[in-house]
Amino acid sequence: MTKPITNRLVAFAAIALLGASLASAQDIYQKGDGTSIWNGAPSVPLISGFNSIQEDTTLWGQYGFWEPDSDCSTQAPPCWDFNEGGRDYALLADYSSLANDNPEGASAVVIEWSVFSDQSWGGSSAFQHRLPDSVMAAGNYYDFSDFTHLSIDYNNLTPTGEGSLFRFKINDASDGGVEAGFEDWYAEDSAMLEAQPGWNTFSVPLETVAGCCGSGGFNRPGWSGITGNDQLDLDKIGGFQLEFVAPAGASSGDSTVAGTVVWDNFRVEGVRYNTISSFEAAPTTETLQSNGGSYTVALNTDDKILDASSMQVDYTVVGDQGWGGELDLFWEPDGAATFGEMAARTHLSVFYKVLTPASDGGTFGVRVFDGDELFIYESTDVMVDDSGNWNRFLVPFSEMTIPSWCNCADDGVLNPNNIVRVQFVFYAGEGTTTTGSILFDRLTGYGFQQTDNTAPDAPAGVAATTGAEYENIITWGDVAGEDGESYTLYWSDREITDVTADGVNLLASVDEGVEVYVDALYYPAADAQLTRYYAVAATDAAGNVGSPASAGSVTNTAFGVPTISNTTVSFTADGDLSEFAGITPIRLEAGTRVGHVAGPTQAPADATDLSADAYVSIDSDNLYIAIDVTDDIHDPVPEPGSANQWMYDGAEFYIGLYDGRAGKHSGYMSGATPDYKFNMYSHAISDAFSADNNTEFYYHGARSGGWVVEAKIPLDSLQVDGQDKFSPREGMWLPMDIVLFDDDTAPGGENRETILTYSPFNDDNSWQSPANWHYNWIGNRYSVGVENVSSEVPGQYELHANYPNPFNPVTTFRYDLAQSGKVTLEVYNMLGQRVAQLVNGAQTPGTYEVHFDASNLTSGVYIYTLKAEGFVQSRKMTLIR
Repeated sequence: MTKPITNRLVAFAAIALLGASLASAQDIYQKGDGTSIWNGAPSVPLISGFNSIQEDTTLWGQYGFWEPDSDCSTQAPPCWDFNEGGRDYALLADYSSLANDNPEGASAVVIEWSVFSDQSWGGSSAFQHRLPDSVMAAGNYYDFSDFTHLSIDYNNLTPTGEGSLFRFKINDASDGGVEAGFEDWYAEDSAMLEAQPGWNTFSVPLETVAGCCGSGGFNRPGWSGITGNDQLDLDKIGGFQLEFVAPAGASSGDSTVAGTVVWDNFRVEGVRYNTISSFEAAPTTETLQSNGGSYTVALNTDDKILDASSMQVDYTVVGDQGWGGELDLFWEPDGAATFGEMAARTHLSVFYKVLTPASDGGTFGVRVFDGDELFIYESTDVMVDDSGNWNRFLVPFSEMTIPSWCNCADDGVLNPNNIVRVQFVFYAGEGTTTTGSILFDRLTGYGFQQTDNTAPDAPAGVAATTGAEYENIITWGDVAGEDGESYTLYWSDREITDVTADGVNLLASVDEGVEVYVDALYYPAADAQLTRYYAVAATDAAGNVGSPASAGSVTNTAFGVPTISNTTVSFTADGDLSEFAGITPIRLEAGTRVGHVAGPTQAPADATDLSADAYVSIDSDNLYIAIDVTDDIHDPVPEPGSANQWMYDGAEFYIGLYDGRAGKHSGYMSGATPDYKFNMYSHAISDAFSADNNTEFYYHGARSGGWVVEAKIPLDSLQVDGQDKFSPREGMWLPMDIVLFDDDTAPGGENRETILTYSPFNDDNSWQSPANWHYNWIGNRYSVGVENVSSEVPGQYELHANYPNPFNPVTTFRYDLAQSGKVTLEVYNMLGQRVAQLVNGAQTPGTYEVHFDASNLTSGVYIYTLKAEGFVQSRKMTLIR
């Protein structure tokens, strides 16, 4: 077979590390011998051998960075320590066992840790690593997707005797990352920190499990991190945390629990997908296609990353043919026709380490045979790699091509299920001779793509009924034949035929097996009758979304909650809240519908222990917040910049400046739908807006029986480049939460007992994600008023029937305009008196909706009339009380 090199179609590969191609020139990335602690995504299953603790800016204590320590005291230098507020949380140092029995390399790392169990649930401290922001911003993460276990060796030198727990946390950046944060997934072991000295292994399956926490897999309990997509995405891991947890009431005196653990050989293990070769035997076939050259193939048991050996190839390839020269190594299935079911795989993966770079360059290629059809993928980087490290080479099936010199095309589409041979090829260019040595290990399938493209059926038996006071109950039956599916619930003021239509709102997403959801009903300012329609759609485990099933309408009373005022406040930051006198406060009190005690904290003894009146207003220039807190013991943050400010008396305020009917954000967003958090403590307001106490914009101070906080936040200060300033409109539905912290210990005690929140969904996690916030309205209108719900031009004018009808006290008018012109929409009583004018002005063609609140009208029959460019139409409606 002649192979004219000028006609060959060559695709050059990128060398994909275990999550990233990183600039190896800086010598800060993981070596094959594990000689550095992390500063980038490693390229081999050995994440760290902990063989030195050279300075690394990605190592964190739980609340800040580790710092080199000149006085190592109990450990030989070099060492690092972490302390905060005078407390020593941990000491980190190199560890060389006298018995020379470290599992990996010449050294390990020892952590002398301590925990202050002074919180209601106990306490914790942690050794934390996160990839540099610059690495993640470029889309590079740890990739564990084709491994089965995460493992680390440990020697517990000092058992605690306190029933302490070890937690292993991994940070999933799939829906967050540098900007929005991580999903935090936990595994836990209750025996490790009580084990007697000696080397052991903690190994966790890289799987998700229900319920937290154990060593059988990872679970996202929601204590920390964002909600994200609530899926463990193993190809986007941004960091890890080794966490030491002491129970409440542990130890005595200053509540300190301490221990000493040696760590080594942090790694991923196992093969999740098809194994083509683990290189425990020589390849099936070897061919040298040139008149000169030579090669040897041997198993290397000293330098490997999987099982007993890697494969070493020492080669000399001579380009003495018209197209050059090559060495081919073949693998074929052992006792089977193909390498198995691989339709769900996206790549082949092989690890390699160049021992001697190719002396005169060369091209490395991977060929796969789909029956007789040959596909190839090549790189000029592999044979000349001089890093001395193990690296991963990924072969994307989607980019493999049939070479022009091969008269072997069938349908031209690679079928991964029909791979009958895999071939490694070393090329030398025409007229060149290239010599080198390379190791290979762990040739497997890689990646995942969905092969199930069939949408699930619609749920059966969808129904909506009234439940307890102010609540509707939605029920449905799970779709038969599905496993691991979820269900999305929607609501609307009118019948739902299309869940993507305007006016259809996301209510919730729930897992399989739930089959019931309680919709708590709220209304601005006062109780009111609401009519709602519901629909439920299933999403299968593959992500296919089925058709929705709808329920009929249900009418029930909604709870009236005080709202966000739309008036301008003559603000003065002095603790005197008289300027808020015209605004109805949002009353936060435990045991009421607006007063949620966030777990795992305790409820206040009564309203004098903790309750509050919160005043919120917004105009075109400012957001105004005032909270008048009743608190029998005031323990403010003692010093500016104190650690753990949330452990003292204080408040936090959360708000999204956009209409939130489309559904909650899983993480903080910016742009047109921004989410904001404001920390309101004794010395300053901070986070989205910053100002010191007793300045023009902020006041925090004590009063008799409590304390007061008030702030004025200019909307201009919240803008980012290119973002329009928020324009509030009455009837907008804003995501929001108000959070109060209560510490009733002696001043400076740092022992928060209660978290009281506006949102019923906040269990000490509103700070993580807007998914845990509630909502409120601007002004006393249920919606924004006139809305153009369709840009399509109707063929004629029409005033549709209002819905619901009868109603109490809110209904919706809908009308079509065929042309531009002046429009009026008015409501009359049966005496012909106009009682409301809802529209009076020019409008363009389209379909419009107007929400009408008749709270100020008596029961009876009313007429509503539309006038537009010579068109007049009237209809009747009935208001009932």
